[in-house]
Amino acid sequence: MLKACSFSILATLLLSACGPNQVSDADPSSPSTSDAGIPPIRSAEMVLQFKIGDEDFSDWVVIPELSPDRLTLECPEEGAVEVTFKTDLETRTIPVTLEQRSVTFNILVKDEVKALTELKCIPQIARYSGDFSADREHVGDFQADITPVLETYFKPDEPGIAILISEGDQTLYANAIGISNYDTGATRTVDDAIEIASISKEFTTVAILQLAEQNALSLNDPLNKYFDDLPNGESITIHHLLSHT
Repeated sequence: MLKACSFSILATLLLSACGPNQVSDADPSSPSTSDAGIPPIRSAEMVLQFKIGDEDFSDWVVIPELSPDRLTLECPEEGAVEVTFKTDLETRTIPVTLEQRSVTFNILVKDEVKALTELKCIPQIARYSGDFSADREHVGDFQADITPVLETYFKPDEPGIAILISEGDQTLYANAIGISNYDTGATRTVDDAIEIASISKEFTTVAILQLAEQNALSLNDPLNKYFDDLPNGESITIHHLLSHT
């Protein structure tokens, strides 16, 4: 029974560890160096400074290998966000609007190296502005504490969330916002079955460590002990999977 359990748990961990690569391909819509829309900003150094609106200046490192080197900004529905670049040769303020979406330009550095740069506008991101302090008025009141947070980040006509907090047999809080299916427009409920995905990794890890405590397996076991045809199974251990290496 332990051997069968070990095999099942290891298979789960192996599948979760071998998911899709998180590094995405280059954006095919990225502008090329010929797409620069305004005159270049000149700099004698590879490090210049920039600031957004009234913020303090920060360093901007010129990276010609990126095309474009993109700064993403949250922009209001009306009005512009001003981005100021300051070099040892000039200072330039560039307005960007949500309607305009993006501005591209070259930063021209020593030896006439061009670094295409893009200022890209996205809609402003909703952020909960309520009280998180330990002495807030409604501390411990889940309805008053959690519902405004959910309503900030989730909308009735968008992919939603279901949350339930319980203690023993008592439900302390339950709420669902948004839709569960774009095709049907079905409203999400707290009874929906939701795939737990990577959350299963923590449970799988604990189960494996429990089996190790019972001497049903060793964290140093090679995977070919359990999977006959796994490439490089003789050099990959359970410990490697647990540490995602």
